[in-house]
Amino acid sequence: MSSTNGSDGHEKKVETAKEKKELADKAFQASDLPTALRFYHEALFYLKGLDSNTTDIVAGNTGDQSATISPEKKEVNAIIEKVYSNMCACQIKQGKWQRAIETADKVLAKNPDNVKAKFRKGKALGELGFYEKATALLEDLLKANEQGQDAPAIKTELQRFRIMEKEVTKKADTKMRGFLNKDKTLLAKEEKPTKESETAAAS
Repeated sequence: MSSTNGSDGHEKKVETAKEKKELADKAFQASDLPTALRFYHEALFYLKGLDSNTTDIVAGNTGDQSATISPEKKEVNAIIEKVYSNMCACQIKQGKWQRAIETADKVLAKNPDNVKAKFRKGKALGELGFYEKATALLEDLLKANEQGQDAPAIKTELQRFRIMEKEVTKKADTKMRGFLNKDKTLLAKEEKPTKESETAAAS
């Protein structure tokens, strides 16, 4: 009986989490990002702990056991992955780049191959000025998804960050040249003998 109650409790939490996620999705579509994030957080609250111990050991021959994930826990993991992914999308729209990176990492912890999470992490890294990291991530993502539907967006961001990186590098080089020219001018002034010193040297 206790196992039945436990199963019922699990299912009820999952259903409530799904309802919260649906409300969050609707709020996101309506561009009500604070409400969307609130419902996504509530969905995660109901899923908390349900994804722990996700590996169920299926007994085979002694000394040779295979590990599988139960359908229930697969479902929970899938919902959590989607919730975090959508939260990351909200944070991207809000310009909360560091938070978006952290949330994208949570998605990738569930599914290392999640294309949208990698793309959003790359975008957030670029917006924070980490152009080298952003372009490296997006280049790898593009190689793995050259024919995918996300390829155009990846290419666009890659091109944008490469241009931004060149501009930053150009400004830094110009500033450095300015400093060097200034130092040369000051050095020339210091080395140029004054009229008094020239007269004294002549006498």
